[in-house]
Amino acid sequence: MEHDFFKPQPVKCADVYLPRLILHNWSNNDCLQILRNLVPALKHGSRILVNEIVMPDWREIECKKAESNIRLMDIFMLMLFNSQERDLKRWQELFMKADPRYCFNSI
Repeated sequence: MEHDFFKPQPVKCADVYLPRLILHNWSNNDCLQILRNLVPALKHGSRILVNEIVMPDWREIECKKAESNIRLMDIFMLMLFNSQERDLKRWQELFMKADPRYCFNSI
């Protein structure tokens, strides 16, 4: 269902919410607003399936060309949208800052 994610989520008590390739386009402050707008709609056991890039640690990438492309995408996001690609730690921090009841089950 289409809606403005800067306003409260209109669908209440769904089992799953799927923000797909949304959060990497927005600054941390905007992401906090988006995530906080989901909270009132959630029921106990609701899941948020986030379809986003998780930046790997630089030591995990063997191919230097791939490493360069990944880091360039992060720079492009900053230049174009004042946003960023986030590593796992930054994703976790963002969700915890939005609401400490959020928890990660897996990536």
